[in-house]
Amino acid sequence: MKAAYIDYSETRSFSEGLIRYLNNEAELNSFQSYIPNLQGFTDLLASKKNNSNREILVEVLMEQYSKLPQPCNEQVSSNISLLFQKNTFTVCTGHQLNIFTGPLYFIFKIVTAINLAKELKSHFPDKNFVPVYWMATEDHDFAEINHTYISGKKISWELDAAGATGRLATKGIEKAVLEYLAVLGISENADELGKLISSAYTGSKNLADASRQLVNSLFEEYGLVILDADDRRLKKEFSEIIAKDITGQHSFRTITETNLKLAEKSIEAQVNPREINFFYLLDGLRERIVFEEDLYRVLNTE
Repeated sequence: MKAAYIDYSETRSFSEGLIRYLNNEAELNSFQSYIPNLQGFTDLLASKKNNSNREILVEVLMEQYSKLPQPCNEQVSSNISLLFQKNTFTVCTGHQLNIFTGPLYFIFKIVTAINLAKELKSHFPDKNFVPVYWMATEDHDFAEINHTYISGKKISWELDAAGATGRLATKGIEKAVLEYLAVLGISENADELGKLISSAYTGSKNLADASRQLVNSLFEEYGLVILDADDRRLKKEFSEIIAKDITGQHSFRTITETNLKLAEKSIEAQVNPREINFFYLLDGLRERIVFEEDLYRVLNTE
């Protein structure tokens, strides 16, 4: 099979800053702790400190996987168990809960994490590497995830949604599922995928559970571990960081300083921070915490 390779700069699809990063410009090294190459991973692994509560992480994962209609397979179960060990590291990717997986790069990101975990294991055989898909269950932008395209047709889940998308009940998504299946086709692969999607979205309580079931059915044979971080036990583990951001605006000050340095090198800011970067979260509610008139309050509430 022949393949044609196109330089990133010739695609006209990436920013100048990203092109410079991909070209490994030395003057950008100060903006990253480790260079993404073999030596960078060597340095990273040597510097990692085992200060995570692995027991809580495994406890949460096992509880979440118990929501699947079938027990997780041996590869996934083994990888979850490996998280107990201090010589186990994760290769994480994350994405919103696009229905039916949405854009193709949803799949690409997961495949990349799986492949990188395998490659790192070959270079560091004395360590374990577990690929992880971090579900962005607390994201609120329903309009970005409520649709997908197949064969040129847009399939949408119409819903007056509010709050964290992972908590949205899947009741009412049946119409979108049927529309998707109608376009999917009649091949053997289409039939298999259709059954996976139908089972996940019509048999799950909420969008987080549906997404977990579908992604697990697609990637469990590769040992992919799926995490929903919308759990009080996990948030408690970094409560000090949350408090520091809310009361001291640590992230705002640090990112603002970095953006100024990026501008000096003619690179656009990657993100524009807010003074407080945490939200108050309830079912049907996800609003920013703000500090106004010497008081902390939740935006758009009384």
